[in-house]
Amino acid sequence: MPRIEKLSLSGFRGASKAVDVHIDKDKPLAIIFGENGTGKSSIIDGIDFVCNKRFGSVRTHSGTKNEHVVSLKCASESLSVCLASGGQDWTGKLNKGEPVISGVGAPPTATILRRGQITEFIDKPPSARYEALKIFIGLPGIESAEESLKDCLKDIEADINSSAEAKAQADTSLHESWEAEGKADGDPLTWARKHAKTDATVIQASIKQGKEHLDALEKAQAAIDAYTASVKVALDRKGKYEKTLKAMETSGAAAQESDLINILESAKKYLPKSPTPEQCPLCERSGIIVKDLIARIDVRIQDMRRTKILKQELETAKEAHNGAAAVLGRDKASIIATACALAKILHKSSLPEVGKLRLDWTQYPSILGAATPEVTDESLREAQRLQIAAKPCFEPIKLRLDHEAHTVSQLGTIKRDLAKVEGNAKKAQELERQNKLGEAILKVLAKQRKDYVEQVLAGISIEVGNLCDQIHPGEGIKVKFFLDPKRRASAEMSGEFGGENVPPQAYYSESHLDTLGVCVFLALTKRFIGKDAIVVLDDVVTSVDAPHMDRFMNMLIDEADNFTQVIIATHYRPWLEKFRHARGHTAKAHIIHLSPWSLTSGIRSGHAKLAVQELRDIAAAVPFDRQVAASKTGIFLESLLDQLALLYECKVPRKPEPIYTIGELLDSFGKKLLSGLKSELHIDGNPTITTELKPLFDGVSASSWIRNQVGCHWNLSGFDVPDVDVLKFVQKTLELSNAIICPKCGSLPTKGKTGTYWQCRCKENKGLRLYPLESEN
Repeated sequence: MPRIEKLSLSGFRGASKAVDVHIDKDKPLAIIFGENGTGKSSIIDGIDFVCNKRFGSVRTHSGTKNEHVVSLKCASESLSVCLASGGQDWTGKLNKGEPVISGVGAPPTATILRRGQITEFIDKPPSARYEALKIFIGLPGIESAEESLKDCLKDIEADINSSAEAKAQADTSLHESWEAEGKADGDPLTWARKHAKTDATVIQASIKQGKEHLDALEKAQAAIDAYTASVKVALDRKGKYEKTLKAMETSGAAAQESDLINILESAKKYLPKSPTPEQCPLCERSGIIVKDLIARIDVRIQDMRRTKILKQELETAKEAHNGAAAVLGRDKASIIATACALAKILHKSSLPEVGKLRLDWTQYPSILGAATPEVTDESLREAQRLQIAAKPCFEPIKLRLDHEAHTVSQLGTIKRDLAKVEGNAKKAQELERQNKLGEAILKVLAKQRKDYVEQVLAGISIEVGNLCDQIHPGEGIKVKFFLDPKRRASAEMSGEFGGENVPPQAYYSESHLDTLGVCVFLALTKRFIGKDAIVVLDDVVTSVDAPHMDRFMNMLIDEADNFTQVIIATHYRPWLEKFRHARGHTAKAHIIHLSPWSLTSGIRSGHAKLAVQELRDIAAAVPFDRQVAASKTGIFLESLLDQLALLYECKVPRKPEPIYTIGELLDSFGKKLLSGLKSELHIDGNPTITTELKPLFDGVSASSWIRNQVGCHWNLSGFDVPDVDVLKFVQKTLELSNAIICPKCGSLPTKGKTGTYWQCRCKENKGLRLYPLESEN
């Protein structure tokens, strides 16, 4: 899984101003250093917000609410947390007070440990501790499967009762049907099984045929009724037309007057559109006034109003008469068409009700013989005769259909009740078998789960012990996790102290409990998530002394390879300085240095340079800062010499405070030791590079006075030292550091397990070796 490369915060917790936190994706370990109140927890909470949709440390304190994740003086809408990993981005925002994450796929898997969680885990009762471990020690889905199986058995028992109830109801229904049919065939089941064999398709076919007959009869009758109504309407409309026509003829208005009205009305419409408006369209006389002519036409039309009204009434009556005649024609055709369809159905019918009619088909040549009969008075008469002749079979057919429908419905009820009786009896038998099998499986499953969890807890106990040994070598810190056999979900914990099993909380120190909690967390994450996990530790250890802190950091460096990425937030400055001065596996670690926070500036993130790189940059800078160069070179040189003096147990003056000058440290290396000091570089099959260290010691010794003269004090003689001498002091120190700091892992050779030389933190005895292992002084 890809590592986190960048985290961008805006309006989130301490990020009152937008900030980008860059992390070197090529290094498995990232250390976020900052003094208290610089924003470390805000960065960790940002990772938690995107990866786990949680509010992080905000919800671990009483009195806090989800909305406190928003920076002061920022709106919740402006909150944004963007995490970049493997070329993809995921952005977290607030929506109705809850985290909403956008991006392709799921964000990286991040497991986060805070100091409060350690204390809570150690102090939790066994049942609560089991819940905390459950996400790790539970078999994938097994516990839920176990619960599901229990629920399933409850459901089976409920199904058994339900089947018995359904069978009883079906038995009652069958018994009632059997009694209604006269208790035939001895008992309800025998009777039902016999009737269930009846083929309902025959009855359904008869019902279908009967429905076709009824439909044809109903359509024929509807056509007769429509035609009868149309005849009445047509006669009425015809009478009104003839009456209006007669009134027109006897009104005294001449036909020519009616025609004149038509001419005048046409002229009135034509004149405004005439191409020669000054000329009469009839006599072609010029000099007419169109407006006056139209007014005269209106006067004449008004004078002939009665004739106009009679004309309009006549036209209306005529239209109504013609429309009624057309409808009558359509209805006449409809009678013949529906009679034709009825004749074809009845002619081939096998229904006994139709046979009883004894129809004489010779009386219907027009509607039976032709595919599409002509609409004639003869075919109309045949249609009317057929409708009258066929009408008596309508009610008998309808009664038979009702009976057959009832028979089909009853047959369906019998089949359903019989199926329920037989099916539920068979189902109950199968359910009883499943219930017994499920109970047996549940016992096996519970035992296997417990055995597995015990095995897992034993393995975790061993891993925790191994991790604790790296931090507390020789102290015998052991812990054992196990299940309480008398309880279902109870993770007990015991420790070893003085050769006896004891509760760790009662006998272990606070620092031991702190490191124990971290080791448990790492062991669980390593076993159950492993390479897919990004492990995040938020200031988890605060009570551990310096030697244990060094071993704790070394343990984390070694364990970092077991995870995708390890991110540590700490305010412990010695870690920062030891990494900067090559006292750790610097090639594996990226150090993020947070500067002091304020509301206006927010979180200020930067990269902490290694001391050796810082010196290189100072030496190359223009203008050259001689005082900074001398001061920082002296501090770095002291760090290198101090570490070598510790390795070889060199003799230095006893002081109340073990703080030694460069001169005192250089003097502590005897002639025999200096003459034998050398380093060997073994990297990737390249030829071994051997470097004698005495010349390098002599070089820094010759220039070491520059540190005090130029880098530490105000003195006139220091001002006379040329820049080239100060630069020489820097370069000689860098030459020594290049010889004793591994270029691959970035650490001093401080591991002496080989027995003949000191080894850097590279694996398989590769990297840098420092000879001899012990001083001969």
